Amino acid sequence: MTQSFSEQETLELKESFDAFDYNKDGTISRRELHSLLHIVGHKLNGPQFDNLLTEYDTDKNGDICFDEFIQLAQVLIKNKVVNKA
Repeated sequence: MTQSFSEQETLELKESFDAFDYNKDGTISRRELHSLLHIVGHKLNGPQFDNLLTEYDTDKNGDICFDEFIQLAQVLIKNKVVNKA
């Protein structure tokens, strides 16, 4: 089941997305995504990161758009809650 975000949570996620979209092209590059994940405590090795990018880059352009980011955030937040339990 997919978690839905409230309007406020979506706005906060958009702010985070925009903060890591360093070149302001509307997507988060591989490097930008790696920085974001590292800062929020998801330190992935090379293969783990590659698998994550492959799974959530649904249009396969090498970048993460906001819609793809929302899908990724849902999983990361769910996993964080489960790991705390």
